[in-house]
Amino acid sequence: MNKFGAYINLTKPAVSLLLFLGGITGAFIDFQKIVNEPIRFIIAMIALYLSISGANALSNYIDKDIDAKMKRTCNRALPSGRLTPSEAIVFAIILIIIGLLISSFVNLYESFWILIGIAFDPVLYNFLSKRRTYYNILIGSIAGGTPVMAGWSAITGELFSIKPFLILLAIIIWTPVHIWSIAIKYKDDYEKANIPMLPVVKGVKASSYAIGVFAIGLFIITAYYGLAYMSIYFSSAMILFGIVILVLSIKLFISSEVQKDAMRLFIFSNMYLAIVFFLIIAYSILNYL
Repeated sequence: MNKFGAYINLTKPAVSLLLFLGGITGAFIDFQKIVNEPIRFIIAMIALYLSISGANALSNYIDKDIDAKMKRTCNRALPSGRLTPSEAIVFAIILIIIGLLISSFVNLYESFWILIGIAFDPVLYNFLSKRRTYYNILIGSIAGGTPVMAGWSAITGELFSIKPFLILLAIIIWTPVHIWSIAIKYKDDYEKANIPMLPVVKGVKASSYAIGVFAIGLFIITAYYGLAYMSIYFSSAMILFGIVILVLSIKLFISSEVQKDAMRLFIFSNMYLAIVFFLIIAYSILNYL
């Protein structure tokens, strides 16, 4: 059971579930097709979750040395010694291959978006840019939105549409708000591990300003999505939660307790993205009914 728990931990289950929820959201944009082909939806989501879990496991394998240096991550499966590197890499590759094989039976568009996500997260982010530039998270953020496109493509059989792309864009802009806020909280950890996150390179004040700019962009995109594609009640809820993100970002910029306010923003930003997903899913269901 300890080994099983270590493998689960390797997939970053909380992160995997949030990304997976994005994939479900993308699929639910066209809820009619889910109703018409529920088995297709189930198979597509299995493929997506396995692929996401495999990509996160691969990320943990790549980051094993720096995770060992950081208090926040030193208890993960690899730095704690619960799994060996060879066990981790084999497990990650198996999950990715199985996920891609299953997705190919759904359609190749889902496979395409899964591959884009893998290219931008463990490869371009963790392996190539995380240790080299403070632009790292801007590169990795693209991967966070690809499950939405994968879910939508799996259900519709199409490669691209503006509706799921707007959600992808929102996730890309949300990611710096989320990651830079926790990077402020754990700035010393990132310095110790020699990771050039924005707060380490440019300082906390500049990072708080950048977070505020991205929070404004996030508010604009989610508000536009709500007003363009949802009812007044759902769009109002989307706008309301967007205002909370703005307020927390402003509070961080003027804060005298930066680490506490950064952690508050980090925690709420997690909930915020889940709320946006649930609002879109709920509206799609109610609109169908």
